[in-house]
Amino acid sequence: MSWHRPLRWAVVFAVGVSACSDDAAAPEEDPLARFAGSWNASSFVYTSVADPNLSIPVLLVVPNSSVAVVVAADGQFVASLNLGPQTAGETVDIPGTIEHEGDDRITVTFAENPFFSQPLDVTYAFETENTLSWQALASFDFNQDGTPTPAILTVVFSRI
Repeated sequence: MSWHRPLRWAVVFAVGVSACSDDAAAPEEDPLARFAGSWNASSFVYTSVADPNLSIPVLLVVPNSSVAVVVAADGQFVASLNLGPQTAGETVDIPGTIEHEGDDRITVTFAENPFFSQPLDVTYAFETENTLSWQALASFDFNQDGTPTPAILTVVFSRI
């Protein structure tokens, strides 16, 4: 018996064992699952694209304002906004969807929203499992002349 035959059986055995091994890793978690839960915005800031020194921290300058979001595992959400005079001091519930677009990108689409008429292309990061930050190009009327201008919206959410 030559040394080739044991080598051939070793190769056949190795291939057979690897073919039978559990190479199928656990199914990948749906990336939207990380977003599921209840979140409160701790920071909600518009920064002017034209003048980055001009920022409006909405939750600090609008008395009794709040932004809360409840996200389902399938990406459906309800955002509850109270933006003082803009919502007549009432909380407005706005449904929408989140679609995962890649490693750190989502698209946020609001249904019938007077504040965000177009979907937001959001870059996000989980600072921790319970802290989520995101940025999106939006618009804001910085000088209250009735004409919104391009802005970066930065929001920090805390899971509750």
